Amino acid sequence: MLIPESVAAYVHDGGIRRAVKELIGLNPDEILDGMAWGELARFYRAQLATRQLEAEWGVFALEAWDAVWGGLLDHWKSLSPDEQMVAEADVGVNLASLSDTDDNSLWFGRLFTSRNFTFYASLAAVPESGLRLKVSCDRNERSVGFADLAAVLDDVGNWTPSLALPLDGGEIDPSSLREIAARAVGIADEATAPRRKART
Repeated sequence: MLIPESVAAYVHDGGIRRAVKELIGLNPDEILDGMAWGELARFYRAQLATRQLEAEWGVFALEAWDAVWGGLLDHWKSLSPDEQMVAEADVGVNLASLSDTDDNSLWFGRLFTSRNFTFYASLAAVPESGLRLKVSCDRNERSVGFADLAAVLDDVGNWTPSLALPLDGGEIDPSSLREIAARAVGIADEATAPRRKART
């Protein structure tokens, strides 16, 4: 699977990450404040590069997600893009996003439901680390643990396994991430299966 150059550059270059974050965070009403005519061309080129990164990450994320998670959750109900947008009100149309992460990662995830549990199957391109899984499964106050995947729990309830695929070689083989994804689905299936009542 080929890694887009824009994605590899974002993951490995802090200057590019800062510029992208600054452009994404601009208030449209303040963009032209203090800008000279001679600066507009540079601004438009930077805007074009940011939009290209967003689109290339989105396409790559969809393909990588399918290679890692595809088919593993067919027995769960998949939320459609618009249902997911409603469920994650802060995401909006940017289901594959460049913003709102503490670690400046690019992320993409999908939501699935079964027996009132919600399973979040995600990928993140983490700067200076690589492509990683993020997973969570919960219902109300009950959360499934994924520590058996050598995973760490973050402050928003996502588990991140330690394995990361470097994004600097031009292409990746997602099979090792798929093995972890399959184990994560197995853990969730076991934890969310209906419990049989013991006969008395």
